[in-house]
Amino acid sequence: MTRSKPNLIIGGAPKCGTTAMANYLRSHPAVFVSDPKEPFYWASDMPQMRASEHVSSLEEYLALFNRAGEDVAVVAEASTLYLYSDVAIQDSLAFNPNMKFLFMIRRPVEVADAFHMQMCFHEAENEPDFEKAWNLQSVREKDPASIPHRCRAAKLLQYQAVASMGTQLERAFSKLNKQQVHVILFDDFKKDPASVYRQTLAFLGVKDDGRTEFPRENAAMKSNLPIVTRWMRSRPVRVATRIAKDALGGRSYDWAKQLKHRIMFTQAPRPKLSREFEAHLTETFIPEVEKIEAVLGRNLTHWKSLSVSEEK
Repeated sequence: MTRSKPNLIIGGAPKCGTTAMANYLRSHPAVFVSDPKEPFYWASDMPQMRASEHVSSLEEYLALFNRAGEDVAVVAEASTLYLYSDVAIQDSLAFNPNMKFLFMIRRPVEVADAFHMQMCFHEAENEPDFEKAWNLQSVREKDPASIPHRCRAAKLLQYQAVASMGTQLERAFSKLNKQQVHVILFDDFKKDPASVYRQTLAFLGVKDDGRTEFPRENAAMKSNLPIVTRWMRSRPVRVATRIAKDALGGRSYDWAKQLKHRIMFTQAPRPKLSREFEAHLTETFIPEVEKIEAVLGRNLTHWKSLSVSEEK
């Protein structure tokens, strides 16, 4: 069997639309996206993350792409944390110098806030109040005992670093040529997903498949059944699920999705930040926004003020 070699990484910052984009691309006849979509293989500086997906070796990683057909032009995975990782981009480039990168980013204040809620949802964060969790960053950086035991990588609790996308983009662009990278702003994606999707297909060099539906994916959620959710995330269940999906040619059961999204999980808007705390975050991230402006040549003045009204 001829093994397909991944040639696209969909990354960026967490909670910026990567799940939606990966799912849109997954249905394109010329694109294959791995399952799991986030193997984290190239983030060797966060070994517990990739071990959680059972892809600790190159052999295990490449096996994720075995189902990619010969007619597929784009073979992708979508590990968002690669932009944050210190080594993922350079190591994936060493593996495939022609690798393309699709980075999706968002206003840093929103990224930090949304990522905190996601960490709480996955029980990797035990402080539900984001302002308190933010103030714990320096303590957690110095004291390993302060890290919640379900957190797979201590650096994921450094919310300022996670959302410092200007610094991350500068590092990425220092290693990539412009033809290899395409950056999408969440603002643009939310406003006109059809146009952003077509631009992405053009970057990938594949034809427009005529997609007209762009449903929202990976909205902020809370767990109604934490014990069951924890069991569903356990390695034995995840491995068994992957084996079953492989046997079905990659298909998944609709009833399983309904169980998760209608019974186990509930959409939950993020708690509103206090005016004072949001002002502090906005001021903190202004240098990062300015770096993004310089890298992309975009005016992002609206990211530097409290006037942004985002859907939570």
